[in-house]
Amino acid sequence: MTLSSKGAYRFSLVLGVLLIALSFYSQNQPKLEICGSLAQNYNPVIAFELARNVSDLQALFGAAPGACRSTLAANMDQITWIDCLIFVPIYGAFLVLFFMGMRSRDERMAQMALWAVIIAVAADYAENICLFALSGAPDRPSIWLSLLPFATGIKWLGLGLAGALGGAILSLRGGFNYALAPLCVLSFAVSVAAMYNPASFGPHVSDGIALSWLIFFLIDVREAVAR
Repeated sequence: MTLSSKGAYRFSLVLGVLLIALSFYSQNQPKLEICGSLAQNYNPVIAFELARNVSDLQALFGAAPGACRSTLAANMDQITWIDCLIFVPIYGAFLVLFFMGMRSRDERMAQMALWAVIIAVAADYAENICLFALSGAPDRPSIWLSLLPFATGIKWLGLGLAGALGGAILSLRGGFNYALAPLCVLSFAVSVAAMYNPASFGPHVSDGIALSWLIFFLIDVREAVAR
């Protein structure tokens, strides 16, 4: 049985509600204690993902082993497990179902966005493998530190591209969609900027992606109840 566009939007809407609940849960967790010199406005999880060298890792974990580092490493591993088992499957399914619904508007661009999401999800799991390895050994260069930028770059650029394609599809409907489309495209621009200069734009990359997801969620609501 083929899933209709409305059915895809409705399932995506349910998963979007779960994503919002996860976001609220995450925001209400105790703040991670940083052991190094990381800027206060930089989300430690995003900073870990965008680490490019040992200095970046030590800005999080400190320059020497100790109780602070051990606690932070354990907390980071716990977050990474939650990401692997809960967050990635939910956001991946949310986006896949959303773009399945969008195929009725522009099948070619929606299919491109679907592939971008699938590749981004695969890269997210590759990224998490790197993070598990690096949390216990942040003081020396390794193959995992070399691979991390590639996995992270593919993930964020894939999610940003999906956001931009979603915006492009929305623009085809005209009206208020013209105002929403540039906000979705912004997610790709922020992703590119963060890959180019993680220190300056890294703190904003998740916000740019979240904005496109929020717009997709609102489209889910509209399409799920439309006659």
